[in-house]
Amino acid sequence: MGEADIHFVTNEGEAILVQLLMALRRGEVVAVQMDRATGHRSDVSVPFFGTPAVFPLGPLLLARIAQVPVLPCFCVMRPDTQYEIWVDQAFTIAPGHEEAALCQMVRVLERYIAMAPNQWYNFYDVWSPMPTV
Repeated sequence: MGEADIHFVTNEGEAILVQLLMALRRGEVVAVQMDRATGHRSDVSVPFFGTPAVFPLGPLLLARIAQVPVLPCFCVMRPDTQYEIWVDQAFTIAPGHEEAALCQMVRVLERYIAMAPNQWYNFYDVWSPMPTV
């Protein structure tokens, strides 16, 4: 895969969801950052390290609609300054279980943050009800 095969998109506008859905249906990989609320109406508050925090439900809705699994991946810098990619177990989402899947994803996120807390950066208070993103 060359650089020309990678496309970056923002979460601006609802048309992007259709583009991402079509990419998934073509068998392409869609990577989404799950540890940042989007500020859209699909953000949901779930427990995060014991306190409610807002996370995006949209990527899980997209995976469920496209009928593709979610594959949690994390990148951590080792002490030798080389990056290591950790891939967790894939899971699928049944209709009506998107919020449960979000909670599952947040549990996985908590586990990896706890393993390397000095490598998770936020520039706003994630436990604030309305984060500024």
